[in-house]
Amino acid sequence: MESNRMPAAPVGKRWMITGSATGIGALLAQTLLNQGISVVATDKDSTGLAALQSHGADLLILPMDLRQPTQIIRTMQAARDSGPIDILVNNAAIFAGGPFEELDVADVEEVFAVNVFGAMRVSQALIPTMRERRQGRIINISSDAGLFGLPFGSPYSASKWALEGFSEAIAHELALFDIGVSLLEICGSYGTSMRDLAIAHARARHNPASPYAKIIEARLSKAERTQNEAGDPGEVVAAIIRLAADPLPPLRVAVGPKAGLLEMPRLLGNEPFVMAIRSKLS
Repeated sequence: MESNRMPAAPVGKRWMITGSATGIGALLAQTLLNQGISVVATDKDSTGLAALQSHGADLLILPMDLRQPTQIIRTMQAARDSGPIDILVNNAAIFAGGPFEELDVADVEEVFAVNVFGAMRVSQALIPTMRERRQGRIINISSDAGLFGLPFGSPYSASKWALEGFSEAIAHELALFDIGVSLLEICGSYGTSMRDLAIAHARARHNPASPYAKIIEARLSKAERTQNEAGDPGEVVAAIIRLAADPLPPLRVAVGPKAGLLEMPRLLGNEPFVMAIRSKLS
């Protein structure tokens, strides 16, 4: 039987976590600091980062907005100057959803700026030092939305698909230098601020006159009713720590109540699976 105890992080390894002020990133940072592990915490939310100080002394706080390339350059230079970083967790992500035809392209660009280009820029800044030392781990937080196009979440799905392809490509390149790259695919809903913000974002933009109004209202109402039924984000944190400790890290690991969904296209066939998703919209 699997233990409910949080696994121990790799001893002596220094972590950098993007999106550390809230949600899974904050919980991961807190867990590591409580275990005496060194953490470099980044986020655009300085107040949320400051709250981490009560969890451990071996903490470097570096405010960083992934939408600002010049700020990323300055922050990552400070991170490198502070000492070697062994494990990078590209956790920061934002969500924009709704019917695609009603979305503002600027919102789509912002999702890609954080979820894709932010992860790329941060990774590129750390790869040279990992390569020179011939050691390091990059863990990119993905989603079942990075494997299936989820209706009314096209910007988020597209960004996670891009993250999947990017991660797989550099995993082959960096294996030449003993650097592991892994995707942790979160399948299902967890009780984090990102879920709450996504619901609030969709509710604020919901247009009752939209041709999609009936299905959007039904989906929003269900999400709001089940807001307190989401999973424990500690399960994701434990999976990240196990992945970092794995001597032969896999490229992809799925975690969450809907992880079994990843097998459905193979079991049903692609077209029946597509029709099963569309049946939920009728």
